[in-house]
Amino acid sequence: MKKCKFYSMYSCGKNGARVVLHDGYTDGVYNYYNGGGNSYRGWCAVEPSTGLAVVYANTRKECAEKACSMEIVLKVEKALQMNGDEFRAAFLEAMRNEAEV
Repeated sequence: MKKCKFYSMYSCGKNGARVVLHDGYTDGVYNYYNGGGNSYRGWCAVEPSTGLAVVYANTRKECAEKACSMEIVLKVEKALQMNGDEFRAAFLEAMRNEAEV
């Protein structure tokens, strides 16, 4: 895995979505970060084109294995087929809003 910086997106209810910049890793499919200071203290896999969390796990290796499992891959593909454009638009809008702050 290579080190990288990337954004993830969080839904904030009526306040809309917000993005957070992470220092993490990528395997070319997903981005990974350690949520050490967040409410979840483990690793998270993020789908890069939408910034949405895919899976959580205690270690980066476990997170990558879960994220690349056929069950998760199929769930992500189905969600992107159904709502991919909507997710991407919300992610880009949240990134624009972050840049304006």
